[in-house]
Formats: sequence, C-alpha cells, structure tokens
Amino acid sequence: MYVGYLMRSAPRLARFAHLLLIVFALGAPLSHGQDDTPKNYLTFKVGYVGTAHATKNQNQGFESVTTIVFADQFSGMIEVRPERSADGVTWSTRGDSVSIEGSISETSTTRSNLTGEGDVHAIETRVTTYTGYPVCKANVENALVKIRADEKLYDIQFILMPDMATTWEAVLESHEHNIVGAPSLGGGRPGKTIPPQAVPLDTGPAQMNLGFSNYSMGVEVKGEPLSGQTGVLAGSKRIPVPRPADWSGSWDIAMEVTWKIDVSLSPVELVVTVPGHAQWRPEGSIKKPSEPGNSLVALATLKSKVGNEKLLPEVKSIRFQLLDSSREPGVCLNWPLDANDDDYDLRLAVVAGGTLSKSDQVIEIIDPKRNDEGQPYAEVKIDSYDFGGRASLRAICKLADGREIVGVMKGEGGGQDLVRLPKMQGPDWIAESWRKEKNVEKLPALDDNEEVEDQKDNGDGYTLYEEYRGWVVDGAHLEGDPERKDLFILNLIGADAQTGIDLFAAVSQLAVHDR
Repeated sequence: MYVGYLMRSAPRLARFAHLLLIVFALGAPLSHGQDDTPKNYLTFKVGYVGTAHATKNQNQGFESVTTIVFADQFSGMIEVRPERSADGVTWSTRGDSVSIEGSISETSTTRSNLTGEGDVHAIETRVTTYTGYPVCKANVENALVKIRADEKLYDIQFILMPDMATTWEAVLESHEHNIVGAPSLGGGRPGKTIPPQAVPLDTGPAQMNLGFSNYSMGVEVKGEPLSGQTGVLAGSKRIPVPRPADWSGSWDIAMEVTWKIDVSLSPVELVVTVPGHAQWRPEGSIKKPSEPGNSLVALATLKSKVGNEKLLPEVKSIRFQLLDSSREPGVCLNWPLDANDDDYDLRLAVVAGGTLSKSDQVIEIIDPKRNDEGQPYAEVKIDSYDFGGRASLRAICKLADGREIVGVMKGEGGGQDLVRLPKMQGPDWIAESWRKEKNVEKLPALDDNEEVEDQKDNGDGYTLYEEYRGWVVDGAHLEGDPERKDLFILNLIGADAQTGIDLFAAVSQLAVHDR
C-alpha cells in the first residue's frame, strides 16, 4: 500500500502530472458522441484535519506555545468515463469543472509568557479562527481510477483545485487578543476582538506557513482491494501531510479523503456465429484417416448490448474450448480395420493467430483484432476426424477490466452458451439435419427396433447412432437405413454369387450391402 501527498507548488504539480502519464501509460481516450449510455460518477470528500503543537523557549525559561486545529472538508461529484488501456481499465473525468461544497474550521492559538521587572509576568493569548461554508466551482485535475483486475486491486488519484476567483471572500477571519497578569504588561484590561472579515479560502494555511494549500488538494492512493458491491468502489484514506521543516513540536495534520466510484460498465455480449452450422455433419477422411474430413469455422464477436460500439472495453483474449469431445476409434465403424485409437474426433485449428493446446481442444487468441465496426473478434476452425464425432464449443472473452463474458449463439432457444457440434437437440450423438432427413427426430440414439413383416425379432444389431456413423464399403462411406434391417455380406465368390445375394435381399426384405 502506498499513499502520497502532493504540495501546491506548480513545479510539483507538473512533476505529478508527468508521473501519472508514465505510471499509467494511457492509450488514446475514446471519442464520445451523443448516446444513451448510463453515466458514471466519482463522488468524493476531501479536506485537512488534525492538530499540531509547537513550543518556543523565551528568556528566563518562559515559553510560547502555539496550537493549531484543522477540520476542513470539500465534497463534490464528477462524471467519469472508461478509457482503453494496455494493462487494465482506466476511468478518467469527462471534463474537469465541478461544483463543490466546503466546510472550513481552522484555529491557531498562541499562549506566551510576558516578563517584566522583578520577574513579574503575564500570559498573553492570541486566537485566530477561520470559518466558512463555501459553495464554489473547482477543477478536478489528473483524475484517474485505475482497475488492475489481474491483481484484484485499484488505484485512485485526483487534484481538487477550488476556483480562486470565486473563493476570494469565502472565509471569515476573526482575532482575539487577551493578556492576564501584570498590569504593567497590559494585564487586567479588556481583551481585544477584531470583528470577522471576509478573506480568501487559503488564508489560514498561508498565514500559518504550514506548507499545504486549500487551493490544491492532491490525492494519490494505490493498492485498494477490489471487493464489495459489484460496480461500486468505495473507501477512505488518511494521507499524512509532511511537517514543515521549521515546525518544532508535534504534528498530526493529514488530508482525509473518502470516495465512491460508480464503475458499472456498459453491458456487452459475446456473440458466436457458425456459418452452415444447422446443416453441417462431421466427416472423416477415408484415404487419410489422420487428416480432417471436413471443417467448420466459428466466429466470436464482442458487441455492445446498448448499441454503443464506441465504448466497447479493451479485450485481453478470446478463448475457444471444445468440451466433451467424442473419441471413437477410427473414422467410422469399420475403418481403418482394427482401429483402436482414442484421439479426439473434433479438434480446433488456427485460423489467424492464437495459441493451441497440445490436445487441440483449447485455443486462445491474445489481443484480438477489431472489425470495421470496432468490435473485437476471433475465429477458430473445427476440424472433424470422424463421421460420428461430436463436441460442444464454448467461447469466453476476457476483458481488461476483469470480466469474463461467455459467448452465446443466438437464435436457438433464446441463446446457447454451448454450441453443440454438430447441431443436436439435447445430449444427443446424432446431427439434427440427419434426423430430419431420415425422419427419425424422436428416436433415441441407441434405438435398434427396425421391423420386418413376418419376422419374429426386431432390429439388426446396429443402433441408430451406428447407422448414422456408418461404414466404409468399396472405399466409400455408407450409412445405414434406420427404417430397414441392414445386413453386410462379404462376397468372396464373385459374380456367381450375386444372383443368390439379390434373391436373398428380395425375399428377406433386408437392406443387403455386399462387396
């Protein structure tokens, strides 16, 4: 945790502004036009509080004691907007003019021993007070709220500078002077009181030479934890004011700051689109089983839910992941012969950059590109290595502000965060397009109940899923018939047996496949 205090002097302000530019490495601010985006605000209270005592020794052991007491506070609110940053989200002010309300209470009391002839002495008391309730304009300079989401921390800083011209007579100054003791030194006479007079806002600290100013209150707080209510950052801090070099006594003056920052962000969504998804069926390669048979391309695009693409946040990465991928041996039921691999049937492949996992099930695209509308997007290719493969695709966008947005494919039951590959209804294994084509939308994947008239037993020993996945016959992929019993015959005799096979097929009413 680090807290710092900024002095009023122009050189120090210049160095502070330069330091902010270095520390926060800001990108160019977003352009803001007229829009309906909800406004966000920084609400603050800041002022000087505390006490200090100083003692000066005088002749013959007598001393003078000065006590000061401060209880100042200024409050206000200013709009903030997010800006793109390479290492997080930075909220800065929209403009710098703000109305503030103040409460000034400053007192300086000095008690001195006065000595005369014969060690006769008196006690002199001088009290100066500054009070007021100014309402004025101010500038909020270098206001930044930096969210470091990876560290779960945030920083805040700003300089509140009340307008000098409008606070020239904002405070009432009053004086009391009283001496008690030896008449020769003025004791015994009524004390003097000077009626209050209007003076500038900064008169108290300036007259007391305390080294700080009501005209420049610089706040810098680092390392506050990101916790509490979502979308709101709130806290308070006591920032010690350095003791002046010529102050000889105790010193406990500090600047107290309280803040509340509304950082609720404009709602966004990650929209996933997969062209051709509805009709796509996975395929394997018969000639080269280690290569994909066909592919799909998925696109994930970050969009504003309120149609304001100018305020889209910075994106750190978009990640695609295949879940529950099937691992069927070979590319179909009988090919390659004696296949016993357990490789993933669907795998991701790079389209335009990204880091691919060893299993080809996860790919992460860092700092994705933006399209012509300014929307960050990423693409991935899904390669199929099996005629019956299946998986679910998930896309997650990680924002620089710490949010993780799960991608949604719209138009399918109101939106799905898991894109089933191929398109399937529920936890199925069979493409919806194939089910519609074969008119078997309601049959379970394990169904094996084909009926043939006058045959006692139903089914052919192949489930609906196995008939969908298919076989290789004469070097080509062949699907089963979900309405007929399938029978495979290996014809080693040749043409002489073909007549008998055809007769058997006709009599048995089976779907006979021979080679």
